[in-house]
This record gives sequence, C-alpha cells and structure tokens, in this order.
Amino acid sequence: PTLQAKVEAIYANEENYPALLPGDEVQPQAAIYIMDYTGKTVAVVGGRGEKTANRVLNRATDSLRQPGSSIKPLSVYSQAVQLNLIHFSSQVKDCYITLKDGTKWPKNYNQTTPQDSGITLVDYAIQSSKNTVPAQLMQTLTPERSFKFLTTSLNLSSLVTSDGKGHTDIDFAPLTLGGLTAGVYPREIA
Repeated sequence: PTLQAKVEAIYANEENYPALLPGDEVQPQAAIYIMDYTGKTVAVVGGRGEKTANRVLNRATDSLRQPGSSIKPLSVYSQAVQLNLIHFSSQVKDCYITLKDGTKWPKNYNQTTPQDSGITLVDYAIQSSKNTVPAQLMQTLTPERSFKFLTTSLNLSSLVTSDGKGHTDIDFAPLTLGGLTAGVYPREIA
C-alpha cells in the first residue's frame, strides 16, 4: 500500500507530464506495473487521471507498448549469462554487425553512423544501453533462440511469428532493440 500510494501520487502530479503542444487534444498517457523479486505485484497504475468508471482501459495490463531497450536484458543479456557466453565483467566488441544484405547495423544512440568503438565491458554496455553489444551477442544467440526463450520461458504472449504482412519479431531489430511488431504488455515485461 505504501508503494502504491507513492506511485499514484507521482502519476497524479500534473507537473510530471509535458505540456500539450499547439494542436494537441489528447493528454500524454503513462502506465507502470511493479513486481518484487518473488513475482508479487506491488504497485500498478494503468493511466493518467482519475478513474471514472469500472472496467476501463488499464494501460499497465491491457495495452501493448514498445519496450525499446528494456527488451535487451530479457532477450539478449539473460540468455548470454545463462549460456555462459558473458559474465558481469566480460569484455565485448562495441561494434556494428554486418547483416546478410551487407548493411552495417546498428549504431549507438550517440553515433551518426555505425562504427567500431573497440572493446567495452558488459556492465558498461548495459548501463549506457549500447545497441552494438547486444547485436554482437544476438549473432551468437540467434533471433530464433531468443524468440523461443521469450515466448516459452518468459511467456511473452504478444510476440509475432508472422502477421501476414511480412512482419515478424524473429529478427535482429525487434529482439535486440525492442521495436516489436505489436509490442508487449507492461505486466509481462515486469
């Protein structure tokens, strides 16, 4: 109850949200789902504003959101540790990979083009959310293995094998950088 009250106070404070831009009519929204280390839910806020009805949309449990870099510890680092490919102080190449079509990918957030930045420690790569390091590791893990781990071991239910339009989450970009076809539920990511 204490944590729930703190989270609700943060979400109720209008100063925590950006101002509407000219022409905007819809307020920005947010959601949070917090679990402790045993898997017990300790706090949930499903959206911004006062709840005015029962059974309304709860963004923390009912909305798919893009996970972005929060997917990296689940799809890459946890498996790499489990398979003994890395440990906390492992040194890993901080460099783009070359995809089948010859594309040099990805670049890190502070780079304008993909480049080789040498060697970095895994803990630094996680802290600074490097894109290149999980891409290097994904080459060894493979998107297929990562997808299977996320869907069978972690039970992420919204990952897409194929949507019939040529989109799939069984690929480097979705599983390494978190740009999934449909997204994930905040409850499941927690």
